Amino acid sequence: MKGVLSYILLVLSFYVYIYRPGFIAYPQLFTQLICVIILVGICLKWQKVNRYIYLFRWELLASILLLFYSILRYILGGENYQVSINLCLMTELIFGPVLLVACVKRQKIVRGILLVSMIASFISFLSLVFPQFKELLFSYFSYDDKLLIYVWRGFGLSNDLLYTYSVAQAFIFCFLLETKNRVLIILGFIPFSVAVLFNARIGLLPIALYFIYKVIVERRLSILLYLLALIIVLVVVIVYSGIYDEYESTFSWLLDAFAETSFDVQSSNIEILQNMIVYPSDLGEWIFGKGESIFGISGQNSDIGYIIQLNYGGIIYCILLAFFFFLIVYRLFKMGIKKEWYFFVVPILILLLNYKGDVFQSSSFMRVFMVIYLLTIIQYEKEKNNCNASIPTQ
Repeated sequence: MKGVLSYILLVLSFYVYIYRPGFIAYPQLFTQLICVIILVGICLKWQKVNRYIYLFRWELLASILLLFYSILRYILGGENYQVSINLCLMTELIFGPVLLVACVKRQKIVRGILLVSMIASFISFLSLVFPQFKELLFSYFSYDDKLLIYVWRGFGLSNDLLYTYSVAQAFIFCFLLETKNRVLIILGFIPFSVAVLFNARIGLLPIALYFIYKVIVERRLSILLYLLALIIVLVVVIVYSGIYDEYESTFSWLLDAFAETSFDVQSSNIEILQNMIVYPSDLGEWIFGKGESIFGISGQNSDIGYIIQLNYGGIIYCILLAFFFFLIVYRLFKMGIKKEWYFFVVPILILLLNYKGDVFQSSSFMRVFMVIYLLTIIQYEKEKNNCNASIPTQ
């Protein structure tokens, strides 16, 4: 009984860490609680985690530089929101994975990620099929105000349904495909499809990149038949279950993504994009930024991550973010791009996600990826050093 309860607690902890739902009464409760638990855990388990921190030392340095600069930017005049964002980046994306791999066996972590992603997808599925269930979630948990307008989207229990939730689900589903476990793939296919298609269209990107990699790099042309079979099954279920008729507005929104290739729509999108590009007003702001977020403000505003970051911290802040990104890319390439599909997928995903918003905020996708990233580094170092004693075993 004790083992079952501890496992349930572990699964709940995984879910809260990755998807970060928030109660209406206290939206930031889980975020603050997780950060405190991680920092306390790092202190209590220091002798066990310091060896893993050493493997993550360059990423930690990059996060410290970002935090230090945001503090300096705040002291010199500016908003403090980026200080908390970079503190969360260091705590959740660096210390969080370190504490996790130090305290939980690798196999449990992998299974835990797959399990909570299945649970999250089933919650999305239930929210779609049973509107009362969605209303119940909205009555207790905090959601983006936009979901009150975009009623054809926002199915699930996560703090970023409109951004990286669908990307995280698609990314994990690709790992599920790699297991070649037909039972899990069949069980998870429809719920994962709902989680991706009914929240954010960018969630289709990891799956597209995954199949491109399999065809071009691994030369597995037969996988196109597998993809075609999945698409046919999905279309049949959507059409004959009545889902299409009930959620026609959602599918119209999805199909708009393909319609945007027309000249007229492209011209409209270019005009919108031009309005989103807000340049700093003087040399000082170009170099140091103005210490303010231009996301969602009246007047000149933008939701493009690169523009938000440039206006907040200037070229210096962008260089620090680029250092963090290229550090990840360098280590992925160093570990061998031809060994794993996600070495190819992740850099492209991060670049495109940062166009859609500030990807370097602690989001569902980044939390999932950084855990897998650290596990990959540990495995690589073990193989490189022939299981040297300095690399802890589990």
